[in-house]
Amino acid sequence: MSDLRFCPNCGERFGATARFCGGCGQALPASTSFPAEAGSQAPGGAATDAAPGGNRAASTSEQRQPPQQPPQQGLADTGAGPRADASWSPLPGSSLRPNWDQLSGRIDDLRGSFVTGDWAGAARTALIPIGVVFLIAVLVAWSTPLSFGQTVAVGAMLTSLAAGGDLSIHGGVANTAVNGSISIMPLTLTLIGCALLGVLFYRWQRARPRQGLVEFALDVARVWVVSLGGLLVVCLIGRSSFGASDGSVVSSSIWATLFNGTLWLVITAVAVLAWKLPELLPARVHAWRDAVSAPTLGVLVAVAVSALGSIVTLIIVTVATSNSNTLTYTSVSLFLMVAPSVLLMMFAFALGVPLSLSGQATQVFSALPGNAAAGTSFGLLDAADLDARWWLLTLFNIIAVLIGGVVAALRAPTPGQGRRTGWRMGIVLAIVLTAAAVCTGVSHTGEVPLLGASEVGISLDGVAALLLGLAWGALTGWVGALLAPGLPESAITSIRGWNNRDDSPEPHGSRP
Repeated sequence: MSDLRFCPNCGERFGATARFCGGCGQALPASTSFPAEAGSQAPGGAATDAAPGGNRAASTSEQRQPPQQPPQQGLADTGAGPRADASWSPLPGSSLRPNWDQLSGRIDDLRGSFVTGDWAGAARTALIPIGVVFLIAVLVAWSTPLSFGQTVAVGAMLTSLAAGGDLSIHGGVANTAVNGSISIMPLTLTLIGCALLGVLFYRWQRARPRQGLVEFALDVARVWVVSLGGLLVVCLIGRSSFGASDGSVVSSSIWATLFNGTLWLVITAVAVLAWKLPELLPARVHAWRDAVSAPTLGVLVAVAVSALGSIVTLIIVTVATSNSNTLTYTSVSLFLMVAPSVLLMMFAFALGVPLSLSGQATQVFSALPGNAAAGTSFGLLDAADLDARWWLLTLFNIIAVLIGGVVAALRAPTPGQGRRTGWRMGIVLAIVLTAAAVCTGVSHTGEVPLLGASEVGISLDGVAALLLGLAWGALTGWVGALLAPGLPESAITSIRGWNNRDDSPEPHGSRP
């Protein structure tokens, strides 16, 4: 029986006459036998002596143990050898624990960064917009015949409404029970608060060292926590300080204010991130942002042009149908607070989005001449039956959207790409009109002393806003891309140069 030996490199067995290892392929040492010294103990228990002539007899049963391999955690013995880069094993409890430990450590790091962050900057960013909106609301309510405490309470209620909350009315005396709610958004105050929040947040980010998307999210979370506290205080002021003469109590809805205020904060933070801090976005998200930036600007231009025409129309109508004695400080202030809502409703209505009516609003619109069967909807055709000049406003708004389509096409890198991506303007316009339907609605339920009606509801039809937005946006985006090359060269150069400046990759949106 031939002697067996073990490779000193990998521990593989080999025969006494082998010259190369069958396991690792390494050349074996020249002396592959292990001579037994005189007097050594053989494995069988008998001592071996040197043979005459200097030859030593090799033991036929001697075996050498192979070197032990260190245990490798998380590796399954598949017969193919150990895997040095294995990171997961189906065996329970093998490699899952390190992953969970790493995740737990990351969460602890984020929690520590959140707690030790710049809370002073977050407080300034969150509380200054709330304070400015609250001050403007108090000034609007100052001319009303209310006490100082009630004026402050009305200001708090208007601030709550601007954040997206609503008012609840309950209570009463004796047999007079009052229970209802009012939902209306003073969109002017909302836009002022969001614009100021965005400016302060961007300046705060620009003043700090360069940071990543995680740090940006942590800053948003800090601002969110502080803003929740500020809105909660505003709701409590409005809740505890105002009571009507009939014993009913008017108060701000806390949960609706906090929830919708959070949505406005997220929308503002996303707008700042996409517009001013795009370098923080991942590559794929940055590509999406670039894809929708042109149609978004086109829709904004369309809304701005439409608003200018609607403002002129409202001024002409107001001057023609009213006298100066009816224009008081309070009425003008209240109109200015809801003016963006009126302009957005006129923009959507002129594009064909009908009004959804409920309660007393149905009776009011049914009383209009030639509109006795208005039902629960009032559309552009109904308005044109009352006054054919509504078609002029519709034509003006179509031109406004077409101008937006031309701008979107010129913002595209090439004319061909503008024609291919013109349909994206339909997606953006659908989102804007649907958001307008949500933000501009007015509703009242229950018995309120000032209103008296049991239910009033006026809002844009959300489904029609979505569908008509898709149709008008895609159509005008495509037509605008066809008309864009025919514009004067100066206009094309100006708009495309503006595009290049906005898309500058400089950090934090700055330019040298």
